[in-house]
Amino acid sequence: MSIFWPTNTTDITDEIREAIGRNVTILITASGIPCTTCNLNPVSNLSTNPFCPECEGFYWKNTTSGYVVKAHVYMGGFGMGFTGGLDFQNRVAGGWLPFGGVAVQIKYTTENEYAVKHAIHYIVDGRTFLQDDVTYLGVPNINRIIITLKEQDN
Repeated sequence: MSIFWPTNTTDITDEIREAIGRNVTILITASGIPCTTCNLNPVSNLSTNPFCPECEGFYWKNTTSGYVVKAHVYMGGFGMGFTGGLDFQNRVAGGWLPFGGVAVQIKYTTENEYAVKHAIHYIVDGRTFLQDDVTYLGVPNINRIIITLKEQDN
């Protein structure tokens, strides 16, 4: 008996994600922008004014940039008949999705991997989440990234 693994699993996964996926914004730190109040010390690459109120003596100010990606989103309570959303703990493949937890599945690309590795936080359906865990999946090759998120406290 021979078992054959389909060769187009990546295409099928991408089509499903495109059909039912939602936009998720991954906020990452963009390259620093120079301070407009003080000057750069070329030796230390810091501000000439260590007490600058704008850059706090670093000269370079970091800013965030939103990276939007199509994702399959699993909210807490998904698939269990619950309607409570994030108020319920959820059993998913590979473990439990904690209270206030969300799992996000995105396509594995170098751009998406960079965004995940440098993520500050995520915006899913207007709510802000912090990254809890990252899992790379796919057979025979990695083709998707699963990110487990926890809702950020206000």
